[in-house]
Amino acid sequence: MPIKQTALAKHWGLTKVRVGQLVKQGCPLNSIRAADLWRKSRGQKRAPTNKTIAANLQQRGKRGRPKNPRKPSRTGDSLLDALNNAIAIADDAFADYQDARVTDNKLERRSLLAEHSKALEVRMTTEKAYREEQERRNILVPRQEIIEVCRRALDQVLRALRKLPLETGPQCNPTDALLAKTILEREVNKIISIGRRALTEF
Repeated sequence: MPIKQTALAKHWGLTKVRVGQLVKQGCPLNSIRAADLWRKSRGQKRAPTNKTIAANLQQRGKRGRPKNPRKPSRTGDSLLDALNNAIAIADDAFADYQDARVTDNKLERRSLLAEHSKALEVRMTTEKAYREEQERRNILVPRQEIIEVCRRALDQVLRALRKLPLETGPQCNPTDALLAKTILEREVNKIISIGRRALTEF
């Protein structure tokens, strides 16, 4: 079915003047498919005009907001949030590109492919930074976690020290076990005091 140059200009996102130039170069007007095949066979060498870009943006704007828009990531880890958001943006950019493939709009596809490539680059950079941060966190243990580990180890030592005077005193001085117990308790308490003070000052 023959087509008008106006319809072809709208279909390609070009100006009517540009379509007229293409017709003079041999573009058939017997059908949209024939025109598409002709244009595809010769390739597209001309850069998109401002009007073309505006038409593409207008066409993309008709899609409106997504049915289920994603919300920004809120994990509490800023770097993980950045990675999750970068992945979502890259996925959405790819989905937009796939939509443009269905409409066979080459100008829009080119623009969306560039957007997806950029979004993918940001995702890869963020993912690398996240992996490096994870490795750093595995090497650098938080101060509070170190204190807690030391406290648990010290508790084990303290329990053994408290039993020492009663269990070992009689062996140290069988003739005066009470004196031995008193002396050991005094020394043990000094050791416990030093350990607790060191942990507090850590």
